[in-house]
Amino acid sequence: LPIRSVDRKAHRRLPLDPERKAALVAALGPGLTIQWHESLSERWRAAAINARGTDIRLRLREAFDIHRRILDWQRNFSPTGIPGAAIGLDPLARRLTRWLLQDWRRTAAMNRWAGTWLARLEMDVIPGLFCGAHFTLHALTPPAPDDRPKFLIETGQAVQRFWLTATRLGLVLQPSLAPLCFAYYGRAGVPFTSDPHLLAKARRLAESVEAFADRSGNPPIFMGRVGYPTSSRIKARSIRRGLEELRIRNEEASPTIASPSSIRG
Repeated sequence: LPIRSVDRKAHRRLPLDPERKAALVAALGPGLTIQWHESLSERWRAAAINARGTDIRLRLREAFDIHRRILDWQRNFSPTGIPGAAIGLDPLARRLTRWLLQDWRRTAAMNRWAGTWLARLEMDVIPGLFCGAHFTLHALTPPAPDDRPKFLIETGQAVQRFWLTATRLGLVLQPSLAPLCFAYYGRAGVPFTSDPHLLAKARRLAESVEAFADRSGNPPIFMGRVGYPTSSRIKARSIRRGLEELRIRNEEASPTIASPSSIRG
C-alpha cells in the first residue's frame, strides 16, 4: 500500500504474461469482468480516447482552478497535491503549463490558437502506446437503484485489490478517469459546463467509449493502462498525508476521535 501510485510515464513495451493477467483477474472477485486492449490498434484507440478526455479537461474553465489547486510545483513528493514533475510532461512543457495556469486568459488563448496537442501527445498518446495493455472493467449485472451504494463500495474495494495486486506483481498502473467522467456526462446529458462545444465533445466521446469498450453490454466503470515500469526508481509522486493531518479533535468528546470528514487526501 505505501508504494502503490499512479505512473503517468511511458512504460516498457512488453505484453503482460498470462500469470500476471490471471492474478489481476482473480483480484477483481465476482461481479466484475475485465476487457483487455493489447494490440497496437487497440492501444492507439485507447490513447486517442484518453487524448480527447484531456482536450475537454484542459479547455474546461470549470477545471482551471482545480488544476491550479492540485498541482504542486515546489515538491517532487507532495502530501497535498500532484507534483508537477509527475504529470507526464517534459521540463519545458511543465514550465509552459505553470505559466499558463497563472491566468485563465493565457490558457484560453493558448487553447484557441495552439490547441492542446502538445499535452495530449505527451500525457496520452506516447504513454498510451508504450504500455503492456489498456483495460476496462465492467459490471456483469448493473445494480438496482437501491443496491447502488453497496455496489459502488464493493467496486471500489475490487479496484483497490486489482491495483495493489498489480503493484505486488511489479507492475504500474494509470487510471483513465477524464474520458470515463466526460463520457458519463455526455451519455447522461449532465450540463457540467456552460460551453456548448465541450458538451458536444462529451457526447461524441461517450459514443467512442461505448464503441471501444462496451462489448459486455454495460458501459465501463473503470479503465486505465497497466505495464512494466521503465525504472524502479520513483522520482516524483503524491504521498500520503501524516496521521495527525487526517485527525481532528473533538473538544466536546475525546480529544483523539477521528472524523471521516477530515480525510481529504
